[in-house]
Amino acid sequence: MHEQADGTTLETGSMVNPDTGRDTPYEELWLDTELDEAKSKDACFVVKHEQGAHRGMIVKLGDFCQGVARRGEEVVAERWEKKDGRWQRTVRIGSGSLVCDELLNGVIKAENGASFTSGGETWAVVEAY
Repeated sequence: MHEQADGTTLETGSMVNPDTGRDTPYEELWLDTELDEAKSKDACFVVKHEQGAHRGMIVKLGDFCQGVARRGEEVVAERWEKKDGRWQRTVRIGSGSLVCDELLNGVIKAENGASFTSGGETWAVVEAY
């Protein structure tokens, strides 16, 4: 981990690339943010889906939410951020969809022990705070 002049932290390392099977170097930038205690009632949840070759996870922490799912060979990933009081998808990779929007906007409640079905997939709330 290396502190950067812009306040981010550079993480370097290596991991196996699933496409090549070879150990490959990587770099990631991290930005620390403060969690507003007034908003901490629903500050975090982890939702998981696993059925055969289909699996995924969505994690919300404060004003950020990220999800990724693999359905056979198809992979979809999304990042959402709360800006000006509204949730906005800021990144989408792949052509599928996730249930981030419904979770973030209260259409689906992320409560401990709950499960729900969306698009034929059953998701379980692993934890929620």
